[in-house]
Amino acid sequence: MPIEITGLPTTQPTNTHEGKTTRTRTDHSNSDQAKNESETPSQVDTVFFTETATQLQVMESEIVDLPVVDMERVEEIKLQINDAKYEIDANRLAEKLFRFETQL
Repeated sequence: MPIEITGLPTTQPTNTHEGKTTRTRTDHSNSDQAKNESETPSQVDTVFFTETATQLQVMESEIVDLPVVDMERVEEIKLQINDAKYEIDANRLAEKLFRFETQL
């Protein structure tokens, strides 16, 4: 069964049925066409990407190259620890731990 994919990778939706998958069935009105139905596909699936899906795909391609760890920040913290200047805000840490636990 052939699949027609439209709306990728444009930034504007190319259809009026955003986010919906439409199936189009070809009618075989005469017997010769019905006989050949097994030889040729009788159904076409059409996939439409919404503007949001397209934007997500663009964002994903942009962030795939970003490093997982901010090494500049890591080096900055290492220097502060080595110089004994790294301070921990216990209240902020407790708040973040609490927020993390409540989200689970």
